[in-house]
Amino acid sequence: PAPKPEVVIRSGRRDPLLKADYVLEILGRPAVRRYEKPSEVWAYPQEGCVLFVYMADQEDGTKLVRYMEIGTPTFKAKEKDSLPCLKEASKLR
Repeated sequence: PAPKPEVVIRSGRRDPLLKADYVLEILGRPAVRRYEKPSEVWAYPQEGCVLFVYMADQEDGTKLVRYMEIGTPTFKAKEKDSLPCLKEASKLR
């Protein structure tokens, strides 16, 4: 059999899953927390964008990141600048 490729672990994080505690440690408390079944949504506003982190409840009571997305800071915004949100999200790698 072919050798397995080497697994690269970045920034010392060994668990490939993003847990709520880790997000809080790195990004701090979200400006807004809201519930949209089946997720809890955490919002981190930045200059020109908002980073939304969607959490899913696990059977053991922990929360894991389902996915993240970048939105506009207000409904009236004509443009968004995603770079500040991408920089914020990259802290979690």
